[in-house]
Amino acid sequence: MNEYKTLLVPGSCFDIEYSLRLGYAFESEHLKNGLACVSQFLKKLEKEKTAIR
Repeated sequence: MNEYKTLLVPGSCFDIEYSLRLGYAFESEHLKNGLACVSQFLKKLEKEKTAIR
């Protein structure tokens, strides 16, 4: 959250296992920006995973 200013909540908090909860109450542009941040984060995780191998 601190690095990408985006937060995902585990679906298990809402009794929906194996999922992520994404919510927004702003203009759709905010959603697009948030999803872009999530994408950057996932790409970073993938690179770190590859570097560990």
